[in-house]
Amino acid sequence: MTATKKQQGFTIIELMVALAVGLVTIISVIKIYTDGSRLYRFNEGLAEVQENGRFALEFIRRDARNAGFWGCTNQSRLNQEAAISINFANAHVGSEISGIMPSVMADTDIVTFRGASGVGIPLSIAMTSPEDPLNLSKPANFEVGDYLVISDCLSRDIFTSAGSGKTITHRDVLSKNYGKDSAVYQAKQTTYWVGVNESNEPALFRRINNGNNEEIVNGVEAMLILFGEDTDADSMGNNGDGTANRYVPSSTKELYMSRVVSLHIQLLVRSSHENLNTDIVPYIYNEITHTPVDKRLRKVFSSTITLRNNIE
Repeated sequence: MTATKKQQGFTIIELMVALAVGLVTIISVIKIYTDGSRLYRFNEGLAEVQENGRFALEFIRRDARNAGFWGCTNQSRLNQEAAISINFANAHVGSEISGIMPSVMADTDIVTFRGASGVGIPLSIAMTSPEDPLNLSKPANFEVGDYLVISDCLSRDIFTSAGSGKTITHRDVLSKNYGKDSAVYQAKQTTYWVGVNESNEPALFRRINNGNNEEIVNGVEAMLILFGEDTDADSMGNNGDGTANRYVPSSTKELYMSRVVSLHIQLLVRSSHENLNTDIVPYIYNEITHTPVDKRLRKVFSSTITLRNNIE
């Protein structure tokens, strides 16, 4: 008689337990992956916001610190041709010039900085007539049509270049004969504003003199410029202690630009990707709490910049 061999296998209960354990394991792995992916995207977005904010502030800082530098003197004489297309009269201007740029975001400031740029190149030969060309001690990268400034410790002239190299002819009659103690600089006007780029995203833009509009930092939603005024000084900016007593917008009545000693800048920067926050996160900008309509990361960057030069 042949013995019957018992069948071996899993019971239904064992199968259900195994499936449950497997399902829990799969869910755990998916959750770990999802959380890791979300954390990676969050950190990537945060790094993007921090990098963009630092870059944007640094661009503005450099030009703000150079604002009002005209060489050895702050006294000026503007030649008419140079003043027609670019106004070099003030070192910085605030939001009252809004509207001159394309695609400017609403409720954000525009700021323009003006001053001499680079290292001055001394004259090798003193002028004998205000119409004489300027003979430089070494070749310069100036081009025809550039705005230049010649300065000594008594006065300066801003003019349009009509030459290049070591001999700079000019289209304007200067105010006097400049000597070998004079130096020639590039005259630079830089305007910053927040606009909309070709991808319909907010960004910080810049324009130097009459050049093209440049998108320099993506994700900047707003810019606030406050002027630090030394109210202890007189209307000409003299006899003050050099410390700002108040920070106000440029449209403030009785704000004297000659008494401005510093700038306070706030930039609102957002991430390029949405849904990086799990909830909508309010933020404080210009001392007001705002509630966004999306879940992007946002951060306010601020900096107070002491102006090194006298502002006219």
